[in-house]
Amino acid sequence: MGVNARDLATLTVDVERFAALRDAVPPGALAVAESGVRDAADVARLADLGADAVLVGESVATAADPAAAVGALVAAGRRDVGAGPVTAGRRDAGASP
Repeated sequence: MGVNARDLATLTVDVERFAALRDAVPPGALAVAESGVRDAADVARLADLGADAVLVGESVATAADPAAAVGALVAAGRRDVGAGPVTAGRRDAGASP
């Protein structure tokens, strides 16, 4: 389920919208943070807030090196890989790697 940080009427972006609405995403649904994702720090912050995925557009499309930009975003989202599954941004207790 996507949580769009962009107000589609005004096109303004509220980067706190995902944090405010994350708990409204039903259990079992993937929580996707949409819009306003500029860099790896944003991806890491959104993951900490419970995002299972992010939708990125402008920052990659306008990057001098789009492949490197995507690589940095993916690395930020996978910073816990190998330590066990992450569900809704929180490590599952007792999960095996």
